[in-house]
Amino acid sequence: MKAQRKDMCTQLLERYNAEGEAFLQHTQTRDKSWVHHYIQNKYLKGYHYDNDEEFIADVRRWCRGQLSKFFADGMRQLVKRWRLCVDRDRDYVEK
Repeated sequence: MKAQRKDMCTQLLERYNAEGEAFLQHTQTRDKSWVHHYIQNKYLKGYHYDNDEEFIADVRRWCRGQLSKFFADGMRQLVKRWRLCVDRDRDYVEK
């Protein structure tokens, strides 16, 4: 698993180095944990929802209200994480 992580990060960095920002604009991540972390700690702190539908609607409203720079900055954070994974020889887990 760790070897696969390093290989994947190496491939992603190679594409980023070759294509630059254009690569990030076409990259999607399936990891949505950032949404939970960011929104719960910054935006929804203290809110209570009666059901999942209310929560989902509010999160979508929040996401639509963000500037594209917010999401671009988030994608650039991935590049830093890829480098850490490769530099630390796979031994990288964000806490």
